[in-house]
Amino acid sequence: MSQAATGSSNLYPPFYGLTGGIGSGKSTVAAHLAAKGAVVLDGDKVAHLVMAPGTEGLEAVVNAFGRDILGPDGAVARGRLAELVFSNRHMLKKLTAITHPLIAEYVSDEVRKIREGNPKPPLVVFEAAVLLESGWNVWCDQVWTVSVEPRLAVERMIQSGRLSHEQVTARMQFQFSNAEREQKSHQVIRNNGDLPSLLAQVDALWRSFLEKHPPPSSLAHS
Repeated sequence: MSQAATGSSNLYPPFYGLTGGIGSGKSTVAAHLAAKGAVVLDGDKVAHLVMAPGTEGLEAVVNAFGRDILGPDGAVARGRLAELVFSNRHMLKKLTAITHPLIAEYVSDEVRKIREGNPKPPLVVFEAAVLLESGWNVWCDQVWTVSVEPRLAVERMIQSGRLSHEQVTARMQFQFSNAEREQKSHQVIRNNGDLPSLLAQVDALWRSFLEKHPPPSSLAHS
């Protein structure tokens, strides 16, 4: 990502990073921000796009890991790939060395298009679990972290039926701790309670954001 195309500039709209560990509720926060008018770029969906059939990303991943990671439709079998990389730190680094530059390029292009287009949203949000681990935060005007007690995160993921206890804890080992994320963030959203409590925090941050970042006069009167 380039500074001019993303954050750390006076360009409009601002570019914020949204992160949090597995089971933190960051996707719920992202959806709430989107409902308020922000454009959300979902890191997981971008990863899908850069590894879609026919892309250089897919070709590179297949060259690195073999065709066994593909499903019958020729697309990456995400569960199979996750099982491989989240059991071996070397494999994970191998994957991210391929995908992270492609994700950064895609996000940078999308932000540029949004800033060049009209009407402009008040905010662009990049939601990514590994925003800080990947160093993408350096291009963000601000970073917001959704933080939850690890015990609750594990419980929520198991209850959702998406991952087993072993799978959740394995992925946690490759992510920053709450303390590490919070230390590198501008705002921390606590999600140890219920949904209304979580959304109330987001509402307060959104009000503060709008007060501090009104649209440029050229947009306000366009």
